[in-house]
Amino acid sequence: MAAVICKALSEICDGACDALGAVICLPCKACGFACTELSSFCKSPFCLYLAVALGLNLPPVVFAAKLIGTSFGGDSGCGSASSWLNVNALLCLINMAAALYICGKISHEPDIIASETVNAAPYIEASVFNSEAKTKTASSAPIQEATVVSPTKKTLGRSIMESTPTSDTRSKSFARVKDILCYDPIVAIYIIIGVFYLIWNTIGVGRSGGALGCGEGLANSVSNALMCNFLFITLGGMAFACSVCCLR
Repeated sequence: MAAVICKALSEICDGACDALGAVICLPCKACGFACTELSSFCKSPFCLYLAVALGLNLPPVVFAAKLIGTSFGGDSGCGSASSWLNVNALLCLINMAAALYICGKISHEPDIIASETVNAAPYIEASVFNSEAKTKTASSAPIQEATVVSPTKKTLGRSIMESTPTSDTRSKSFARVKDILCYDPIVAIYIIIGVFYLIWNTIGVGRSGGALGCGEGLANSVSNALMCNFLFITLGGMAFACSVCCLR
């Protein structure tokens, strides 16, 4: 009975220590992941486009987040402007996700070895080491040593890229850009959302007038969000074209 209790307590302690270790190591893992992604971001030919897309779409999200839960009474103009700001924040998040997806698909290089082994069970790789024997006896036969080879692990970004429609064209090439922009179904959906994004910004110009005098900085938030949106529409296309010109 005492042995059973001690074993149970030991398992509880081991589980608690493992959980505590995972929590303590989580910030370090997050920092390592962020540094890896930042390094890939800086090395990408689409670094300029991603900087413009993320830098101009993030502020409207912040503007909307600052006014979450704010009540503007029964004023329909203020409520419409606030609703426009919230929908605009969602569209900006989609813009950022689409920019990361498009640049990732254009730069993605499939790992042939990983794709062949990731779903396979570990296999045994045999290596033969011949030893010099002084006499020709049975003891001088080659010795075989078994080595277990584990499947290659995939990162989160690579898993997303390989789980979505792939392209047979060379990465970071004009053919890949054409293939992704013209034939990728996810990009096709984003183009439709992009048209709605343009229409929504024209609606926002009218909503900005209704936000005047609403308080809580709503008018400034709408105006600043519109400024960021139109800058992204103009500079984003130019930055993408410059990034495409940097392809080999």
